[in-house]
Amino acid sequence: TIVLDRTASMATGEPLRWHGARRLAAILGALALVRLDGLALVAGPERVRVLSGAAAVGRLLETLEGLTNGAEAALDCLRVPVERGWPGPVLWLSDFAEPEPAALALRWLRRHGRRCVGWLPELLDDRAPRLGGRVRLRDPETGAEDVLELDAALRQAMAEELRVLARQQDAMFAAV
Repeated sequence: TIVLDRTASMATGEPLRWHGARRLAAILGALALVRLDGLALVAGPERVRVLSGAAAVGRLLETLEGLTNGAEAALDCLRVPVERGWPGPVLWLSDFAEPEPAALALRWLRRHGRRCVGWLPELLDDRAPRLGGRVRLRDPETGAEDVLELDAALRQAMAEELRVLARQQDAMFAAV
């Protein structure tokens, strides 16, 4: 089962993290299908596609191409495989931008005996911001915007915050 995060935070970065997540879902899903495994793609509680066999690779790619960003909560998406009784691990493609809700969803899966592997489509800017000068920042969840002067000190502080977030994300998966 592949669970694809479609939240607004996935529509950030250059290139968009959302494009990388769909590409990764295409690769992982196609590998499963050509190995003749069944595949369930969950892109929301009501956006579920079940496929099987190598001939279904085209339908997988069409489905992924047609997806847009949405606003489904992680727990709602991760409930689908459990509630439908699908066996096997869950591959969760997300930016895990908010570790606490993601951690709650992971604990819920674990309580239901499910293993989950998180895949974060990482961007170069996730390690060290390359920006300089004046930049307009926009929160994809709230739409709030601000213009900042991005100097070396702020770039260094942003890089440190990104490292803290990466450690929280790693710890979240290690704990469950």
